[in-house]
Amino acid sequence: MEGTIIDITQDLTLKKETVVGSIKKNLFKIQEAIYYENDYKTEIIREIITKNDMPLTIVNKWLSLIGQNSKGTNQGYAYKLKRYLEFIDKFGMDICQVTNSQMIIKFLNKIMHENPKKNLAYTEIQIGYNTISTYAVIIKEFYLWLDEMFNVQNVIIKPDITYQMQKYYEIKKKKSKKKTNYKNESNIIKFDYYNIWVADFMEELGIKRSGCKNNKVEHIKWYSEEDIEIIKTNFNTKRDLAIYCLGLQGARIEEILTIKKEDYISTQQKVFISQSKTMLRWIFLPLDVCKIIESYLYTERDVVENEMDFMGVEPYLFINLKNTRFKGKKVQQGNYRRILKIAGKKAGFNPEEIITHAGRSTKTQQMIKQGANNEQIRNVLGWNNEKSIESYRKKFDNDIALSASQDINKRGRVD
Repeated sequence: MEGTIIDITQDLTLKKETVVGSIKKNLFKIQEAIYYENDYKTEIIREIITKNDMPLTIVNKWLSLIGQNSKGTNQGYAYKLKRYLEFIDKFGMDICQVTNSQMIIKFLNKIMHENPKKNLAYTEIQIGYNTISTYAVIIKEFYLWLDEMFNVQNVIIKPDITYQMQKYYEIKKKKSKKKTNYKNESNIIKFDYYNIWVADFMEELGIKRSGCKNNKVEHIKWYSEEDIEIIKTNFNTKRDLAIYCLGLQGARIEEILTIKKEDYISTQQKVFISQSKTMLRWIFLPLDVCKIIESYLYTERDVVENEMDFMGVEPYLFINLKNTRFKGKKVQQGNYRRILKIAGKKAGFNPEEIITHAGRSTKTQQMIKQGANNEQIRNVLGWNNEKSIESYRKKFDNDIALSASQDINKRGRVD
């Protein structure tokens, strides 16, 4: 009987330029890649993991599936899985060779107690319970998918995976023919990942939420008008100010940074959100925001385009301006978060409390105060349903009640 061929490939090309020069042994990176779907009619940009500049096909296949509705999820999972890959690589192991929880427990123990920035390890747990749990969940989800992917009859692996993995599957196949405990069918290949995805890592680690570092920060959920104005004055470029202002119009940071230059129509004061985890939509902009975007386009961006003669300048509205190898490339979310926190610090805020989502929340609160209905808010913010809006309305009602109570108390004291 012919074996089942599992296609673990997907057409993609690396988006970032590969740096020519000496390559360190087993160097893992997060890079952007362009995926082509629907017979090359659809172009999607996602984060992938590479090893010595070669995409890790199986890992990236899973990341693509997990992150297909959210660029943030794709990126977050990629960075955490990369850290795990780097750890097991030091033991000379590929991801498929970890078949029980022991290696994963070692990894979780390491990240719990280390401070990567200082290159030190501590007796006390250095990260929060939720952070540890997130790493555990991501690893378990990957191995569950891997188990479902390869527990089929007569698996034939395509030759685009690593040689080490190919040899491992061949060994597993030979061993499976000698065993009789696989449902008494010698042609069923079992990969022993069951012991990973059923494991309770938090219990095995013996940790509780109370024993972990409380690193949860109370973020600023929305800005006052005074907050907005003072933060605006602390950006170093018109580009960064324009990004901040678009956030105040209700767009997510991942939506803003994927806006194409052609998606901004100045004459109609609107911009099209062409990539979103929920709803593609037009956002109409106030005149002052359009003036800031126009100023950026005809000064900072225009300089970059002329200097580079448009060669290598990406079509996104917001691009890198500095003379580095990323000049002309799309601004990354991590870079803008750092820029926003620096601006917040200059404005007198605790930078740890500043988040990109606060602008979006501010827009929601403003629309509620102006009497907008749920449908109007949903269309501007791009929510699929109205459940998210209700939490804002509840908070707004509580704020009104608190304010009224304070006014009554003040009047009472005067009398």
